[in-house]
Order: sequence, then structure tokens, then C-alpha cells
Amino acid sequence: MYIHPLAPTFHPLHLFAPFRPLSPFGRAAAMITLWIAPATVAQVDPATALAAMETPPDLAVSLFAAEPDLRNPTAMDIDARGRIWITEAANYRLFNHPTADPAGDRIRVLEDTDGDGVCDQASTWYQDPSLQAPIGIAVLGDRVYVCQSPDLFYLEDTDGDGKADKKTVVLSGFAGVDHDHAIHGLHFGPDGWLYLSVGDSGLDVTDKSGNRVIGGKAGEGKPAATLLRCDLDGNHLEMIAWGMRNPYEPAENSFGTLFISDNDDDGNQQCQFNYIMEGGNYGYWPRRKGDRHDPAVHWNKDLPGVAPNVLRTGFGSPTGLHEYEGQHLPDRFFGTILHADAGPGVIRAYKLSPKGAGYDAEIEILLSCKEDKWFRPSDVCVAPDGSVFVADWYDPGVGGHRMGDTAQGRVYRVAQPGAKYTVATPDVSTPAAASVALLSPNRSVRYLAWQALAQAARANDTAALEALYASEHSVNRARALWLLAESPEKGAAVVEGALHDSSVDIQVQAVRMLCRRDAAGIAAALALADSEAPQVRRQLLLELARIEDRQPHFKQLVALAAHYDGQDRFYREAIGIAFQGLETEAYAALRKKLGKKWTQEFSQLAIQLHPESAFEDALKALKNPKLALELRKDAAKTLDAIGTPEAGKSILGLLEADQPVELQTYALQLLARDGGDIWRDVTREADLEHTLTAMLERPELTASVYQYIADARNRPLLPTLFTRGQNATLPVEGRIAALQCAREVVRQEDLKTYGLPKDTILALLADTDPAIAAEGIALLGLFHTDEAHQMMGQLVLDPNRPKEFRSACLNTLAGSEAGQVLLLDAVEQRTLPQDLLLQTSDLAHASRFENVRLMAAQLLPREQTREGQALPSLKELAAMTGDPVRGREVFFQAGASQCYQCHLVQGEGGKVGPDLSVIGQKLSKEALLESILNPSAAISHEYEVWLLRTEWEGFVSGILHSETADAVELLDATGATTRIETKDILERRKSTTSLMPTGLVAGLSVEELTNLVAYLGTLK
Repeated sequence: MYIHPLAPTFHPLHLFAPFRPLSPFGRAAAMITLWIAPATVAQVDPATALAAMETPPDLAVSLFAAEPDLRNPTAMDIDARGRIWITEAANYRLFNHPTADPAGDRIRVLEDTDGDGVCDQASTWYQDPSLQAPIGIAVLGDRVYVCQSPDLFYLEDTDGDGKADKKTVVLSGFAGVDHDHAIHGLHFGPDGWLYLSVGDSGLDVTDKSGNRVIGGKAGEGKPAATLLRCDLDGNHLEMIAWGMRNPYEPAENSFGTLFISDNDDDGNQQCQFNYIMEGGNYGYWPRRKGDRHDPAVHWNKDLPGVAPNVLRTGFGSPTGLHEYEGQHLPDRFFGTILHADAGPGVIRAYKLSPKGAGYDAEIEILLSCKEDKWFRPSDVCVAPDGSVFVADWYDPGVGGHRMGDTAQGRVYRVAQPGAKYTVATPDVSTPAAASVALLSPNRSVRYLAWQALAQAARANDTAALEALYASEHSVNRARALWLLAESPEKGAAVVEGALHDSSVDIQVQAVRMLCRRDAAGIAAALALADSEAPQVRRQLLLELARIEDRQPHFKQLVALAAHYDGQDRFYREAIGIAFQGLETEAYAALRKKLGKKWTQEFSQLAIQLHPESAFEDALKALKNPKLALELRKDAAKTLDAIGTPEAGKSILGLLEADQPVELQTYALQLLARDGGDIWRDVTREADLEHTLTAMLERPELTASVYQYIADARNRPLLPTLFTRGQNATLPVEGRIAALQCAREVVRQEDLKTYGLPKDTILALLADTDPAIAAEGIALLGLFHTDEAHQMMGQLVLDPNRPKEFRSACLNTLAGSEAGQVLLLDAVEQRTLPQDLLLQTSDLAHASRFENVRLMAAQLLPREQTREGQALPSLKELAAMTGDPVRGREVFFQAGASQCYQCHLVQGEGGKVGPDLSVIGQKLSKEALLESILNPSAAISHEYEVWLLRTEWEGFVSGILHSETADAVELLDATGATTRIETKDILERRKSTTSLMPTGLVAGLSVEELTNLVAYLGTLK
């Protein structure tokens, strides 16, 4: 609707009732309204989402199932008949969400009965109030294993009615009830064991045989998240690896090699894909100070005793993992590990290749949906026909115990183009038939075959398995080998023979099997101690590490360690695992065997083993100026790992001025990353602050000192940093570096010790360099006291400050809930400057605090487009691309914007407002949008609106056209003038509003507004 510019002028906020805080009853009512609101509507329907899916060109994706057949799938398995089993989580994180279904969560079975690749039969196999957000499932014959802390249990349908009626708890004592970081990721391994992962909530589980396993963040047991295995009935529970954060699911190839992905502390881009070395620590604890984006800090990757990773996958929320050993996908996918990552919404395939004693990997994207950000793949599985199924949680977000949707969920199938989904019931009635089923890419089929063939092998009926073992394909031989070992007559000989197989993977598998059998098996496996393959020797180290008494094999362990090449981190960590508890003896033996020379090979072994007896060797190397710098660094790293006070003093000695800068920098890095735990007493005695202050005067060390102060959170140096930040004799870049370091260090609790650095902040804000003033704003924004908020608020309201400065202050103030409330209070009191109104509105409506959003809805309601929809935020509008040609039509259109009535463009239009012929040179896209949405934000002097209160006509408003001693002429929006004699004017004042109408977008669509801005941007 067009508003005549000479209508009575009101401040925009006059239209709104004054804000009053909600009463307790009102707040409760508002909350209830939010909770009972209808479920979030899906961003796009399943067909639209499918159309946006992307796969490699030689594959195709189809929609197998969608809501209402399933909702919120957390985990998936595919049974031997090709049916899709889904665990759901509508009742998700009940400490953060209401109960969505009082009947409990469900296990759904989705079936395609006519082979067209689409689910046509969906049923609930199990639902119970006690089932709440399970996150693991494995369908193994008549048993359906389910992971839900505190239990691992299986369900059975004993009466054949298609619904579970019996529940058996296998293990109990897993922490993380109603939590993501709990028990999950269950699968049946090729060796006949169950494998599962547990997040860093931890566990204290005693198995059926009385064996107790403990793990968690701290205290007794191995730290953080863990990987476990047990038999099908919960016996022989064993921890395989630990020190992870939240590994969702392990995957295991046919040779028994395990892989897992691990989640980071959200936002640090440190998700990783790991090869699991049994007995390995993956570094999530202890937490160290420093940059959480650095793997050496986040995962402790520079510490001995922490296994390296295969890949760092960066940002994400990694979920399901599955080995692919099928024939349906193109050959390049055989042997890959398929990975669902719900964060970026992708299914990756990791193509593995040997890297020393470990692995490297290349990534190919199997499935993604860039156009639909709600695509949240929670699991990936392989069907009996070799096609790949993907469960989609389908939600606007993932992680953080949040969800925006409880009704949607999808399952997709990735297969060859046009391939039908046909699944034959597997035949395991004879060993020959079962050996064919054993080659299935589907775990549930392999389970049935494994059970049948194990029974036959134990009865020494091995002909079918021997035929399979004669295959040229190493995967086929690997699957047969696990079962041939079950034969009392032939098992031992076949496995020992596998040590000489042409496949290194088979050799590694044979080492695993023999070393876990008996002493004779260990002796046989040690025949490969001089193998040229580092993977084989690595496995010998790891298997010998499992033996409680390793002394009988100590010489073999030393011989294996002597093969280390000085570079292979996987092999070095295997040596460390093998010598746990024997480090002193191992160091002495290797020193004797390899010689005393501080070579790369020996220095790396010294780092890994780091007994106190290595102190003198490391100190000698550190002080040797003839040694290469990297070897001297290795010596410092060895001392760091030894960790005694004497070792710490030696590292501190590197800070003396006569040491090489590279070593001084490295010493600071070591001091910072240890977080003060090892070095605390030593650094206190050394007056480290005095040393660091002196080092700051050396330009070549300044950046390293700042990095140390930030990483170590060295707060006593805050006054020094503030002083350097204010020192106008230093280069601006140096001052900024000091202030940025201070911002890394200072914390709210420091106010009690050091007080608010008010004088420093005021001096910075008054600095003539905008970059220094910006640092003052950022520093002030770190504090959330009333005094800090009031200081920032005064800066926002200060009319003598440039808009850019006030806008930066506003953004900083809006960084806290209290600051946002203060800004809205200024809106209510009508003291907030007009030119910041739109920015405040966008920030308040996007607030993560519900009460702020509720206040914003009353004080600053969103403008609506012609269609009655709320206008997107300024940031969203600025990101849109418009059509300038259509935008010109909007500008000169009589029924919509009517811009031409007031503005000239190249001689065409009205003359009431500014000439816009070259406005694109002056204003950015964001500024053009703001001038349209909030025209009163910045009014040119010559276009200011005056309010004149007259004796005979009341208020008259318009632009001052001319003024004499006798009269004033005001110009209205049509170009007409009104003459008012001076003697009739009772009062005159400038208005804070513009003649340009507010609510302009009410006559436009979002597309028309975007096109209009695009046109104005071309006027140059």
C-alpha cells in the first residue's frame, strides 16, 4: 500500500504497544504454545529431495521409503530377505524435548514385495514405552540386537506373528542414557564376534563370566569413548581401543581389520576416520590447552601413545560406517568403507591403500544432496544384492541434543541405473550352499552362512570351505579361513599355511588368528618376524602386546622394533603398544642393538618409549649444536615426554637468548601444549613471565610468544599485552597482535583478579586507527557485566560516532542475551538511532534466546511482502541475485514501488527525492536494501523533513524548498509547494523520518525487491 509522504509522520515505533515483560503465566503459556505447535513441515517433499540427489554418473539413486512409513531413523540393518529394519527416535532427548509418542519409539520393518525398488509394506515389529532413541541394530537370524543405554539386548518373535515378544539383556552398564554419546554401532564380525562402540559417556559393564570392563572420561578404566567386542551371548567382553570422543559405528573388512570414524568437539573441524590398532589410544583425553582446530591439540596427535588417523574429514557429524565387498557397485568401490556423515549430508566411499604399517585413503562421494540441507544420513548398509541403502534422519539440524522435526524420515537406494531390487532367500541347508551365501555382501546373510559352516567345520566337514579357500579372490579366502579354523582336524594347519599366502592381508589375518589360539600358534606366527611387509610385523607387535607375560617374547619384540624406519608413525605406535610397562628395558635393549648415535630412527623410538633413563641421551643431543635441528627438536620432545622436573628445566633453558630461534619457538610450543600439568612447578620457579616479557622485545620471537600466551592462557601477562596494545610507537600490526592475544586469554572471571580494563578500552576506542578501535570494541565485548554493557550501549547511541563504528559496537553487544535485551530496551524507549534499527531487528529475530525473539516479535515485527510472507533478513536478501532488466520495470511501475514519482534516473522521474542516476557507485547492495527497508536511517541534509506547527493548519511537513524572512516553502512528494508565512509558525523541528514511504515492500514480492536492488546497483 502506498503511503502519502505528507500523511501525519510518526516514529515507526509509535505503532507498537510498549513492551512489558511476560508474567510467569504468560511465559509458561508461550512455552506451551511452542511445544504443542504442529510438527515442522519438511523443507521439501521426498520426490523433490530425490530429484536433487547427486551420485556418480554410473550410479543412480531411488527413494525406497519415506514418511509416514518411518520417522527419525537412527540406525538401520538389512536382513537376509532384503527387508530394511529401522530404529526410530521420535522420543529423542527427553531432557530437551517433549515426549512425541507416549507408546514409545519403534522398530520398523520396510519391505518391497514386488521388486520395484519401493517399499510397499511397512510394519511395526516392536514398540514399547521403554524403547527410547535406540541407536544401533543388527538382525542376526531370529535375534534382533538393539543398542540402547544402559543395555545391549536382543528381541525375538517367538510366536511368529511378526512382532517381538521376548527381550533378553546381553550386557548392562553403559552410561549415556537418553544421550548420543552412548552405546551404538553394533555389527557381526567375520570372526563370529559382536563389535560395538560406546561414546565418551562411558561404561562399567560386567559380562556373563564376571569380567568387568570400565571406560569413560575420567577415573578408573580407559579414558573416553571405546570400541568393544564380545560373543553373541555377551561373554568375553573385551575393550579393543579407547581414547575417542563419539565413534558412531565400527566397520570391519573380511580380514578382520577394523575402521571407525570419530566426532570432534562440534565446530573444530576435527572429525576423523581411523584404522583401529588393537590396544590403541586415539587421543581424546587428556584435554590440552591451545587451538582446538589443531590436531596436535584436539586429538593429542603429537604425543607418543596416540595412534595416527587415516583421514581428517573436518566438519561433520559422522554416523554409520559399512565395508563394501559387493559386486553390484562399479569395481572401484570394492573394498571401500562407506561412511554416512549427517553434518554435511554426504555418503563417502574411502578407497584404502597401504601406508607403512597403516593406511591412507582417497574419498569419492557416493551420495549427496546440496540443494536440500535437511538431508541427514544416519546410517548406510549393503543389501544382499550389493546395492546400498541410506537412512535419512531428515532434519534441519543434527547434534547438540536438538531436532526440529519428529515426523519425517527417508530411505534411499543407490544402485546401477535401472537395476531392480530382487532378493532371494539364502540357502544355508548344506555346506556347499552356505559357502555361496558366505560370499554375500550383506552381514545378515553372512551371519546365517557363518553359523551353518561353523557347525559343519566343528564336525570336520570342510570340503565346501576348502573349495572356497582355493579361490583366487583374497576376500573369499579370508571368509573361508575364519571358519576353517573351527575344524579340530585341519584348522591349525590351514591357518599356519596362510602365513605364506600371496596376500599380505591374509598373512595379517593368519597372525591374528594364530596369536589368539595358543603358545604354539604364537610360535608359528613369529616365523614372519622378518617379513618385508610392515603390516605383518605391526600385527605381530599388537598381538604380542595382548600377552600378559611378554618376557618370553622380549627378544622377538626388540627385533621387531629394530625394523622401524624412523618415519612410519603407525609402526612406531605399534611398538609403543607392545612395550607398555616395559619401556625402560626396551629402551636399553634398543640402545644396545641400534647403537648410541642419536639418529632419526633412534630419536623417534626414544620419543615413543621415553623412560627416565633416556634423559641423559636426550639432553646430550639437545645441547649438541652439530646435530640437525630436527634431531635436536626430537631430543626436546623426548624430554617433554619424560616429564620430570629436570626434563622441564632443560626445555625452559632453551628460552635463553643464546639458543636458536627455532628451538626457542619449539620450546614454547611444548610448554603450551602440556597445559601446565607437567610444567607448572617448574615454570613458577623460573619466573617465566619475566622471561616472556623480555622475549617480546625480540621481533623474531614475538609471534611465538603471543601464541604461547594464548595457548597456555597465561593471564599474568595481560597487563603487558594491554600496554603493548596501547603503545603507539609499535607498528599497528604488532599492537593488533598483542590485543588479539589478550582477547584469547582474558575471561569473565578475570574481572575479579584484574578488574575491567576500562582505561585500556577507552584509550583503544579513542585511537585514531580504526583497526585499533575495533580491537577495543572486541575486547569490551568479552565482558558481560552491567558496566561493560552500559559502556557498549553508550557507544551504540553516541551520535558523534560514525555509523560503521556504532554498527560494530551493536554487533558486539548483541553477542550476549543481556546485550540483546539492552538493545530492545533502547528500541522500546525510542533511543536507538534509526540507522541501526534494521540491523537490530535482524539480530533480534535471529537470536538463539526465545525471550529475545518474543520481544522482537512485539517491538520489531517483520515487514511482510505482497504475498503476506515475512520478509527475509537483510543478510538473506543481500545473498539473492536479481534481474536488473525486470528491476527497471519495478522502478517505473505505477502500481508497485512508485519510485519514479520521487526520484530521477537519467532525467526520467520526479524531483522530490535524490537523483539516483549514479546511486550504484555510492551504495553497496546491503546499503541499497537498507535505504529501501529503513528510509529514515540515513537522510541527506537537503532532503530532511521538517515539521512545522502552524496557528491555522496544525502540523505541516515536507522538505524545505526555500526560506525567506517572510515565509517558508515546503515541498511534498508530488513536487507541489506549500507556502507558510513566518508569522504563522508556532514551532519548527526536524523529523527523524524520511519522505520516502516505509512499508514499501508491502507492495512488492521478494523477487521484485531483489530485482529492484539489482537495477539500482547498475546505475553508475
